[in-house]
Amino acid sequence: MTRLASVALAFAFLAGCQNSTGPEDGCGLPPPDTSLDPGALRVGALIFACGRWVEGKKPSERQAIVDIFFGRRGPEDPPDRPRAEHLFSIRNRGGTVCHQFNFPAVRARIDVDRVRELRVNSVHEVPDLRRYDWNVTVGYRRPLQDADSAQFVDLGGEVRSRFESINALSGALPDRSIPVLRNMETVEYVEAQGVWCLAGTAG
Repeated sequence: MTRLASVALAFAFLAGCQNSTGPEDGCGLPPPDTSLDPGALRVGALIFACGRWVEGKKPSERQAIVDIFFGRRGPEDPPDRPRAEHLFSIRNRGGTVCHQFNFPAVRARIDVDRVRELRVNSVHEVPDLRRYDWNVTVGYRRPLQDADSAQFVDLGGEVRSRFESINALSGALPDRSIPVLRNMETVEYVEAQGVWCLAGTAG
C-alpha cells in the first residue's frame, strides 16, 4: 500500500469514529478549509502569554475570536482534547467555544478583557478563520526516516526541524491531521507546541 493510500485510509477511519462537537451558536465561522496543501497553513502568532498581553497585540475589538492554549498539568491530563473545566471556564465568562482542537486548546469568541481571568498558558491570533493549524512535535518509536517527513507533508504539514537524536520532528500541521498521526503504529506521541508558564504565572 502506498503512503498516500495509507493516509487516505486513516482519514476515512477517523471520519467514522472521531467525536466531533461542532461550533456553538454565536461563532459565525465560515466552513473550514480542509486543504492538505502545506502552502495553505496559517499558524496564529502569540498575542497573550502567562497572564500578560504581548505588547501591541491585544485585540482592539471588545470581543475577538482567538485560539486559547491551556496545556497539560501532567501526564494524567488528556493530550488529545481540552478538559471539561477548560470549556466551562470560557463559557462561565460569557465566551463561546467555537472549536475544540485535538490537544488542550480551543478556538473561542470571548471578551478580551476577560482573557486574564482564564488560567491559560497562551492565546494566539487567528489569521484565517477557515484554518485550524498548529505547531506540533511528533515522536517516533524508531529512528527517523525520510518517509516520516514526506508523510507529514502528505498530511498538509510543513516540517521545520528534525531531531535525529530523539527520533522526533516538528512543524506546522492541520488540526484534523493530528489524530491520523496518533493512529499510526510508528508514532509514539504528537504534542502541541505552546508557551509553558511557571506555576502561578498563568491566569
